Amino acid sequence: MPHASDTHGILLQNLLDAGCPEADAQKYLLLLYAGQEKKLLQGLKAHRKNLLLDMHTAQQKIDCLDFFIHKISKK
Repeated sequence: MPHASDTHGILLQNLLDAGCPEADAQKYLLLLYAGQEKKLLQGLKAHRKNLLLDMHTAQQKIDCLDFFIHKISKK
């Protein structure tokens, strides 16, 4: 865990906790330090979109299991 004054470490850990691969997290930080906020935001939004898609896919699978469980439980 980064020290409270280690801004780079805190930002890196936040990106890793958000599921960014380390290489992408490092790239995002380089973009931040280079002042390329537009490219940084594009990358972060793309990662968020992928996480949301994964979540929706998992929810559909849960819904299918719930349906199956409900059908079996009614018998």
